[in-house]
Amino acid sequence: MLNSQNKTVDVEFNKLLVDTISDAAYVAASAPLGEKKFAAKEVSYTWLESLYVLVQCTPDITKYDCNRCLLQANPYISVCCNNNPGGRVIYPSCNLRFEIYSFYNEAAVVAMSPPPLSTPVVPL
Repeated sequence: MLNSQNKTVDVEFNKLLVDTISDAAYVAASAPLGEKKFAAKEVSYTWLESLYVLVQCTPDITKYDCNRCLLQANPYISVCCNNNPGGRVIYPSCNLRFEIYSFYNEAAVVAMSPPPLSTPVVPL
């Protein structure tokens, strides 16, 4: 599905989109098995616009399968949504959405984010 706004995007936007989805896919896939595999990112596109990306996988799949599912959706964006400022790709085990407007509750995203990885303490 794509955003029907009458606005086209350029090569730089498409590269930023692919890179942002890849980064978010890694974060979502890194959640432990059984936890919510979810990530949302906001990146600046122009000084006036941002790109918003949300990715998620079902909690029953492995890190590898989550990452693979989301990265396989990336090339499909150029088929379904090329030169559009927003769109969605939905698979049975994962989905992603991107827009040039905020479409998710940022407070909820922060609440759902996994805790930062702790650094091991090395005894002296």
